[in-house]
Formats: sequence, structure tokens, C-alpha cells
Amino acid sequence: MTNHSVQGASNSGRTIYLTTRKSYIKITEQCGDRENNGIITNKTSVWLSLKESEESASYLIGEIASLGGDFTGHPSYRASTNGQAIDETGVHYAGGVQFLSVGDAIDYLAQYFNVVWCGGASVPTGAPAGKRKQNTGSALSPCNWPKTLSDASDLFRNHASGASHAPDPASFNDFYEKLRSVFKQRGLLAEIRGADAHVGKNWLNHPGVYIVRASENPTPDGFYSSILYVGMTGKLSRRSISMPGRLSLRPQRLDPYRFSAAGFSYGYNRSTEEYGTHIPAAQFEVDCFLFDATAAAAPAFLEALILQAYALCATDHSLRLPPANNAF
Repeated sequence: MTNHSVQGASNSGRTIYLTTRKSYIKITEQCGDRENNGIITNKTSVWLSLKESEESASYLIGEIASLGGDFTGHPSYRASTNGQAIDETGVHYAGGVQFLSVGDAIDYLAQYFNVVWCGGASVPTGAPAGKRKQNTGSALSPCNWPKTLSDASDLFRNHASGASHAPDPASFNDFYEKLRSVFKQRGLLAEIRGADAHVGKNWLNHPGVYIVRASENPTPDGFYSSILYVGMTGKLSRRSISMPGRLSLRPQRLDPYRFSAAGFSYGYNRSTEEYGTHIPAAQFEVDCFLFDATAAAAPAFLEALILQAYALCATDHSLRLPPANNAF
């Protein structure tokens, strides 16, 4: 039997072992152990589920906490209601955390433990399930950024050098299209129809940047003219390795905009408690740029990058921000 280690910055000398099963990956004390300390499932989505205290050989939730982590405080954590693992059977599970991919779940574990694959495996078998393509590595690691930053710098350089005597929305369209392409190729772009946007479960439980844009009657200015709002959720902290913030909570907002079954409303007047503009549900969609809650990439950086690119390409000072954004 051959074991393969997973590269990671473990904070302890503890080793945990992974074994691939038909519908999940077992986490055990040693290869060949019958009982497990947790599992990783990959059905409708990817979940890392861990056992309750005193219900497994090792209480991994407690070990993570002793190393400065907070598994049950993770923004994607869901407590088990019946003792089963999330998306799987079993007993004595405390709950699970949702990740974008199996690779992200393993990267999370590798922050606290030495992770070793049993039986000669080095990667999980089976294709990811679900409607959205999943990323196979840590989301937005430093090596993911060069192309995005290069595209943005071209736009900024042209503006600063005066290469274009007049603002050009086409420059923004090119930048935004490339941005969507990079994230989509990595399985980090979720597209939500306007008719589904008012329901939190149709968004993901991850931090990120979201763009509300009109989808009907496209104009010659393309993305530049269609974008209605740019927002984000999730902030880096010195005190936690997990970034709080969930896109799934955005539909709960009422100010300065509101998602409803009828559509997207903005221009909220706090005195009258009314919205100035309403876009029917069939006429908009939302682009969600997904971030890893345990990575070092901040959603605020991408939000600012998009808004700055938008402002630089404005054809009129009154159009420097999308219509639902009040300030930047």
C-alpha cells in the first residue's frame, strides 16, 4: 500500500488519512481503519462533515479550534439535524462546511493536519456533481491573478497615457468579458436568473463579488450599459482564517436595493420607504464571482477593480458609477 501526502501548510504534526469510497472520501486515523473521523461528500455540492466530540477516534473540530481555526463558525457551516453527514448517511456527525471543490476541502484540512492519501491515490476520483462546474484547486490562489491584473492594467494604462482622447465603454466591455471568462474557466462564476435571485438558496454560501446587470434589449455599449449594481461580501481578518460573508444572504437586504419575486428595485428613499426604479425579474441576471473563505484574496479588491474600471470608461460624469451604486 502506497501513501501520498498532500502539500499544505499544516500547523501541527498530526496526520490524517484519506480513502476514496464510491460516494465519499473517508477521513481516518490510519489507512484501513473501519471507523472515520469525518467524510468529504461530492453530490449536489461538496461538504466536509466532521464527527461530534467523543464520537470518533479524534475530535477534529476540537483539534482545529486548538490551532486557531473555527470549523463550526465557518460561514458555510451547517449543523446536522439528525446526526448524519451532510448529503450522506452516518451517525454522530456535528455538521459540515460547504466548499467550492473537493480540492478546497482538502486544502482546508491541510492547514491543520498532514494529509495523506491511502492506497496510492493522489487525487479524488469521480467528476464533480451539481449544476455548476467546480474548481479543482484552492480558489484564487496567487497564481490565479496575473491574467486578471494584466487585463485591468491595460485598461488603466490606456486611460492614464491618454491613448484614448475620449472614454471608451468598449474598453470596459473587453475587461469585464475577460474577467468573466477567467472565473468561468475555473468554475468560480455562478450566473443567477432574475427570477431566482430573491431566494437565498439559489446563491452560494461563499464570499464574493456580485454584479446585477440587465439582460434584456442589449445596447451597443454592452456590459457597460447593462450593469446596474456592483457589490461584495466577505472580509479578511487577522483573528480568523475563515472569511465571514455569504452571498446567500444578499437577497435579505432592503436598503439600498431589494430583490423580490417581481424583480430588482433600487434608489431607496428612507423617508418614504419607496424605491425609485424597478427592473422586472425577467430583465436582469446576477454574475457571482466566487471566493474561497479560507484564502487570502479579498472580495473588496475585485469590487474596487470593477468599479474603478467602470468609472474610467464613463462617457459622462453622471455615469461614473452603475445606477444602483451610490458611492465608491
